[in-house]
Order: sequence, then C-alpha cells, then structure tokens
Amino acid sequence: FLSLSLFCLLSSFVISFFFISFLFSVVFLQVTQAKENDIKSAMSSYPWHSSFFELVRFDFVLDEMLNVWLMEVNMSPNLSSAMHAENARMYEQVVYNTLALVGLARWTAGTLNSVESAEKDMLVSDQDIAAVHEECVTAECGQCANVVCSLCRQCRSDPQTDELKLAFLEHINRGNFRRVVPTPLLKRPSSVMSSSDHSLSAPNKVIAMWFRAKCLDDLAWCT
Repeated sequence: FLSLSLFCLLSSFVISFFFISFLFSVVFLQVTQAKENDIKSAMSSYPWHSSFFELVRFDFVLDEMLNVWLMEVNMSPNLSSAMHAENARMYEQVVYNTLALVGLARWTAGTLNSVESAEKDMLVSDQDIAAVHEECVTAECGQCANVVCSLCRQCRSDPQTDELKLAFLEHINRGNFRRVVPTPLLKRPSSVMSSSDHSLSAPNKVIAMWFRAKCLDDLAWCT
C-alpha cells in the first residue's frame, strides 16, 4: 500500500519503488524466521493447527537517506475503518484478503455492477490495477500522449477501468485455471509493448499491455 506521493519521492532519489517494497519483504522474512519458534509455541495452544492464523502490522519509517527501519510489529492493529476513515479502503482490503486467504471469505458475484461502491473498493481498487508507475507520473502521460499512458488512471475511461478491475478479479480468483489470452509470458518481458499486439483490437491491446506491466511488477502475473 505504498502511496503515489511516496513513489514520486523515490523517483526523485532515483530509487525504484519496487526496491523499497523488496526491502520491506526482506524484513518480513527475517522477522518471521526469527520468531518461528514463538509462532509454533503459540499454535500449540490450539487443537487444530490448520485453523490458526494471526494478523499483525509492521510499522516502518524511512530516514532522509531512504533507509528502511522497522519500528514495531503490532500484534493487535487497529483496523477500524470508522475510526480512521482516510484509511478505510486499505483496512477493509487487509481484513477481507486475510479472511479470504484463510478460507473464511470469498467473493462470488459475477459482476461489479450490482456491488456497492465501498464494497467494490474493498474487492479491487484503482491502486490494485495500477501499472507503469514511472510512466504515469511523467509530463507525457499527464497529456495522455502515447498508448502506454492508456494504462494510467488519468488517461483511462471508466469502462476501461472496469474492464481492468474485472481482469484483476479473474486473475486472483482463477484457482487452477490458467490464462490463454492474453498470451502467458514465460519470462519477465522487457517492455509493456509487443509487436504481437498489432493483430489485437484496441481494447485487447490495453489488456495485453496491462498484463505485461503487472508481470514486470510481479512474476505471478506473467502466466
């Protein structure tokens, strides 16, 4: 849940948005490994270990040199969307996705049209479908001057945004199914553009570019 303002700050330091995210992931791994025995000990109090899960919050700060520092791990984070309205969408997504991960919640509706606005954002928000972050903050995409800019929020139409949100939900809820179109990527692409797009319709070109952009961010989106 890194903000666009933080992304712009990192860009001014010529530091990758995703490098900072990677550093956060390294800290998560180190803390989890260091506390593995404590977690096992806590689980021993429960007769059904497979039903055990815990939601914690890692609080980080960045210093003036953009070094990552872990301040604390909160074992009982306040995720009240009523108390902190400005964080409501983020909190609701954290709770919903945690419950979905452990099998206690699942969205089964086939369309977003009948879902309330707040519930839509909990399931999939504009931030979830964000792509080509570096391009979207350029002056060129401020004018929506090229085809890649069509992936940026300021250049998308509402129907295009809805299509990307549906694609996002299909991907994360696909189970054992695998994508056929757009063509799965066997490795991380060098660009969101591809010469193979010439045969696609304009809407499908946008979808294909979006999947490549997501693949550049996360290999789980490549296939």
